Amino acid sequence: MKESVILLEQSDLTIEEIAEKVGFGTVRTFQRQFMAMYNTSPTDYRKIKQGQTDINFNI
Repeated sequence: MKESVILLEQSDLTIEEIAEKVGFGTVRTFQRQFMAMYNTSPTDYRKIKQGQTDINFNI
């Protein structure tokens, strides 16, 4: 999982490519394991780390 975090933060690889590169058989398994460990999806983790949160504050 540590390698996947580095790849999410430092590469432009897709989630599918990262899942394959770190040894998961399916993207879904990778997503489930990532969610269990980090309490967020790989996609949301990448957005947060890149400062691209989609939080919309309507005042």
